[in-house]
Amino acid sequence: MPKPIPILALLSLLLACALTAFSNSTTPFPIDPEKPFHLEFGRGSGWHGLSVVILDESGQTILSREGSTFRDGVIYQDWSTTEITLPHDLIREIASAVNANAIITLNKSYSGHVYDGTQWVFLIAQGNNQKAVYFDNKFPSAITRFAKSLDEILARGGLPKADWKSGGRALDQTLWKSIAPPK
Repeated sequence: MPKPIPILALLSLLLACALTAFSNSTTPFPIDPEKPFHLEFGRGSGWHGLSVVILDESGQTILSREGSTFRDGVIYQDWSTTEITLPHDLIREIASAVNANAIITLNKSYSGHVYDGTQWVFLIAQGNNQKAVYFDNKFPSAITRFAKSLDEILARGGLPKADWKSGGRALDQTLWKSIAPPK
């Protein structure tokens, strides 16, 4: 029996369509946690997919992560998802981490010129502004500091006690679209 798509995942896909109308901002814009915003951050690989955090100003947060199962002598890739709701003080901390690390001022992409390895994608949108950054085996200190802050905030927000459901799918489609060249 197919599992229902979480509402935030559906909204994320709709946002991807809407964001095609916006340009990837080169002008820095501060994130205001009191106004609507959408943030996605994925870490993993272009080959296997990205483990993703998707959140907005309401605190509704959906996460996906890669896993694997062993059946009949074969290892199968699968994905698990969970949802948590972060209190507004933690949403303010996340917005502050974006602003304090000047994520909006980063280049559109960073490459370590490696043909395999690790990729991260960061996407944030507020109002008519959007910023997407691709990291390919090169991670400036600003994004690693942000990642560390985000992980600590999510831990305080209840992620260690979250109920992960397996059998989901990667939720990285919006991130990949955000860095794709215009058609």
